[in-house]
Amino acid sequence: MNRAATLVLLLIAAGALILRWPALDQRPFHTDESVHAIKFLGLWERGVYRYDPREYHGPSLYYATLPVAWLARAAGESQPGERTLRLVPVAFGVALILLLPLLRDALGRRGVMAAAIFTTLSPAFVFYSRYYIHELLLVLATLAG
Repeated sequence: MNRAATLVLLLIAAGALILRWPALDQRPFHTDESVHAIKFLGLWERGVYRYDPREYHGPSLYYATLPVAWLARAAGESQPGERTLRLVPVAFGVALILLLPLLRDALGRRGVMAAAIFTTLSPAFVFYSRYYIHELLLVLATLAG
């Protein structure tokens, strides 16, 4: 990608961040989010996560949350709350947009930009980028793989 296209993609990603970041702690956790928060807090408090292949999606969400929780603690947050935990899917949702150039051979430059805009504005992607569950991590891993 040339500089202009890279700049446009970064501006689109900034727009995605603006749509996904605000008021992450203004609604209580959904049941699914609560289950994942409890699993993460077990890792956070004990430093160990035991994977059970019969349930959930594995430890990726919880281990991806650790650096965010460490930064939040360094900033004075005593216990990771909704905002801190939901920052993880926000980051992965924005990263998804930044990785769309991987599809350039298939979509072309204009197709990548259109996909970035549609992904940024998609109600489903905005919603799931603000929801503490594994799905955005799985979508990002699929794109990156």
